[in-house]
Amino acid sequence: MVLLNCVAKYGAVGVMAAGRAAALVPINLAWHSKNLHDHEERVSVKQLEDKYPNIKAYNFSVPIDHFHNESRYEPHSSDSFPLRYWLDTSNYKPGGPVIVLHSGEFDSDGRLPYLQHGIVPILTKATGGVGLVMEHRYYGTSFPVPDLTNENLRFLTTEQALADTAYFAQHIEFPGLEHLDLTASAAPWIIYGGSYAGAFAAFTRKLYPDVYWGAISSSGVTAAVEDLWQYYEAARQYAPGDCGPTTQKLTHVVDSVLFSDDRTNVRKFKKLFGLGDLDDDDFATTISRGLSGLQSTNWDPEEDVSSLGIYCAVITSNAQLFASTTHLIPAVQNLVAQAGFESQTEVLSVRMLNYIGYVRDYVKRNLKSSSCKGKSVRECFSSKYISTDSSHEAGWLRSWSYQVCTQ
Repeated sequence: MVLLNCVAKYGAVGVMAAGRAAALVPINLAWHSKNLHDHEERVSVKQLEDKYPNIKAYNFSVPIDHFHNESRYEPHSSDSFPLRYWLDTSNYKPGGPVIVLHSGEFDSDGRLPYLQHGIVPILTKATGGVGLVMEHRYYGTSFPVPDLTNENLRFLTTEQALADTAYFAQHIEFPGLEHLDLTASAAPWIIYGGSYAGAFAAFTRKLYPDVYWGAISSSGVTAAVEDLWQYYEAARQYAPGDCGPTTQKLTHVVDSVLFSDDRTNVRKFKKLFGLGDLDDDDFATTISRGLSGLQSTNWDPEEDVSSLGIYCAVITSNAQLFASTTHLIPAVQNLVAQAGFESQTEVLSVRMLNYIGYVRDYVKRNLKSSSCKGKSVRECFSSKYISTDSSHEAGWLRSWSYQVCTQ
């Protein structure tokens, strides 16, 4: 019941502040880069290797349990499991380092662009190094257990994953370079990561300084904060055009309904967005996806995501963009006026209609995706359903939720 209890506790209410307005949102168990803005389709390893010809996928056997003296891992295991990694040796020159990009809480194939034309090749070309993306246990294909029941999740700790990273560096023989000793005792190893993986990189250097020569922590998380309204400050202040102020006003309209005592009216309001069956926290999370797209903007054209720009263009347009929302005009005008924007009703009502149309389109597209096909709105968009599937197909969200709740 660990995961069920955790989601019940932390899948509840946080605060998203936009000026003085606030919307109910669940704790960020699942807000990560562009993977969260759409349910993306999986591609095969062959497709990835065809796209990135210098990069190959391999597995390396590491112990399931590195800490047989700690009771929390009982019953202990003496078995090993295949930890996946992606390797690029095209820039290697004798004496060069090994540059590890740790994929953190993601399927490692989503990090391959950084191995092909991002930070890793920048470093390997400059140093004559080997580049690799290393997967985290319990993500992608690197599962040490047959399923993700609560009992089998006991080996999912940052401590065990850090030990994997050290063991890998101490024992690996790279395919094609077997004649060279490129373990940590003979070559400098440097680990890079962002967000959780950024903290992970710093932890690796701290705990295994004799194994890893250096670490680069990009946006490493430094504290666990439940109501991190500051997350949205950059988008509020620097989103293009009138996007920030408009989002604040629309959020205030949403708040005026969600925080009212009229639950019938709340349900009717959520139905306008096609999300009538969601609890308030899941509803607020879903409709706030657009603004959180700032996190996915990138200097690299291959990795840059247009979600923030599209969201801002839609909600700041003074032309009604979705014909399917025309019949909602009277209701939306009333909501805007009741929220205190009587003098701005004409303009703000159009923008609210566009916001509704934008969210409806997002919901419709995701319900048709392979990961949500045949599922209800609640099953597709509620964080409370992540604990019902204990198979590997439950994927990174179950693993990440467990980590967030227990670590």
